[in-house]
Amino acid sequence: MPIDSRNMQDTYPRFFKADIAPSDTVIEFPEQEAQHALKVLRLPAGSPVEVVDGKGSLFSGVLQTTGKKRCHLEVKAYTHTPRNARGNVTLAVGLLKSNDRFQWIIEKCTELGVSCIIPLITSNAERRHFNREKALLTMVAGIKQSRQLWMPELKEACSCSEILALMKPHQQLLLAHCRVADLPPLAKVWEREKDSVVLIGPEGDFTEEEVALLKENNAREISLGTQRLRTETAALKAVIALQMLYEIE
Repeated sequence: MPIDSRNMQDTYPRFFKADIAPSDTVIEFPEQEAQHALKVLRLPAGSPVEVVDGKGSLFSGVLQTTGKKRCHLEVKAYTHTPRNARGNVTLAVGLLKSNDRFQWIIEKCTELGVSCIIPLITSNAERRHFNREKALLTMVAGIKQSRQLWMPELKEACSCSEILALMKPHQQLLLAHCRVADLPPLAKVWEREKDSVVLIGPEGDFTEEEVALLKENNAREISLGTQRLRTETAALKAVIALQMLYEIE
C-alpha cells in the first residue's frame, strides 16, 4: 500500500514510544501499544500507522506483526518539529484531594499543548504525593488524542519556594489567587516577549505567606474573573487565556 506521508498525521492511528533514534528503521511497539494496535484496533499487517516520541519526532510507515502479541513499525518517513521558541506556557498547580481531578488537569493541559506541568505542594493542599506513573500514561494518551508531537515536561512535586529555583530569565511568573479583590486581569500584566509560568492554588487557595513569598520574588498577581472557580477550572482558563494572548498578532 502506498504511503502519503503528507497526510498521515491527519488520518492514521498514532502510537507512542519513548527514546527512538531518528535513524531507526524498525520501531518495536511497547507491550501496551502493541495490545492496543492488535487487540483493540485489530489492525492487520501492512496498515499505515505513526509513532511519536513526545519530543517532536514523527515516524510514519506500515505495521508489521511478529506473532499475536508483538508488532513493529517499518519506518517509511521521519520528520522532526522543534518546540516553539517563544510563547510556551508552564502550569504550576496545587495538588488536589482527588487524584482523579488532578489527572484530569494533566490530561486537558496536555491536549492543550502546555510545555511543562509542575505539581505544587502547598500549605493548604490535602495531598502531598501524586501518582507520577499514572500521570505519564495520562500525558501519553493526551498527546495521541490531540495529535501533539511534544509531550509536556512533568516536574517533580515541589513547594512554592522550590519553584522559584526553577524559573528562567525568559519566564514571567503569574500568580492567580483569591486573597485580594480587584487584582488586574491577566492581559494587563502579561508580557508577550516572555514565556509564562502560571500558578494555580489547591482547594483553599494559597496562604497569605505563600502569596507574600511569591510576590517578593517578582510574581505578578492576576485575576481570572469574578467567579470563584475550582482549581481545575481555573487552571484551564488560565492556560487557554495565555495561549490566546500569544496567538493574537
